[in-house]
Amino acid sequence: MKSRFRITALLAVIVLGCWGCEYFPSSTSPFDPSPSEPGPAVPVAIPIADVIIETNNQRKANNLGSLAENSKLNAAADFKMRDMFARQYFDHYAPDGTSGIEELLIRFNYQYIAAGENLALGDFKNANELVSLWMASPGHKANILNSTYREIGVATGYDMFQGRRTIIAVQIFGTRG
Repeated sequence: MKSRFRITALLAVIVLGCWGCEYFPSSTSPFDPSPSEPGPAVPVAIPIADVIIETNNQRKANNLGSLAENSKLNAAADFKMRDMFARQYFDHYAPDGTSGIEELLIRFNYQYIAAGENLALGDFKNANELVSLWMASPGHKANILNSTYREIGVATGYDMFQGRRTIIAVQIFGTRG
């Protein structure tokens, strides 16, 4: 069962790899910039510092510079993760079409010229396993190794999703404009 779920989680990561994980140019559409809480805080599943270290290790192995942690991107990633738990969806957009990366970055006042997002859902042992699964997916790997990005924000949580406890992880990449 554990192996079957791990394969299912890997397939979910791979299937979603190219769906919504692309480069997003800056948006000029208006959006209510006031952050609101999508749901209660959830326990941290994997330390975000570990995810950032593993992500930067992959970049270094591919002769790219490290990404700097950004508090606004962390806040946007945390909002997205809690929103997915609260509204029980796993997608780059909520079922009502909101909570996309462009809206999140406007909401958290991150002025950007480039941005991307990686999502993961599953039972990951640690940051190394999580980032390795992202690297096995072409779309997620492309975000991690995108030389345009300069900053990163991460959130991980462990809570109930569709009837069972699991981890949701969010990476948001950006380059300020």
